[in-house]
Amino acid sequence: MRKKMVGIRCQCTDPVVERKDSGMRTVMCPICGRIYRTDRKDDVCFSCRKGKS
Repeated sequence: MRKKMVGIRCQCTDPVVERKDSGMRTVMCPICGRIYRTDRKDDVCFSCRKGKS
């Protein structure tokens, strides 16, 4: 015996939850010019920061 899929629609009436901003921003590194996304306060990329320390 095979099971048949019956089209069932969601009956909930809850409104869609809005997503919060992730806090990520696109910045350009002032040292090497790389464009990347970060949530940190400083604008130096990870490669340049690693080279500095």
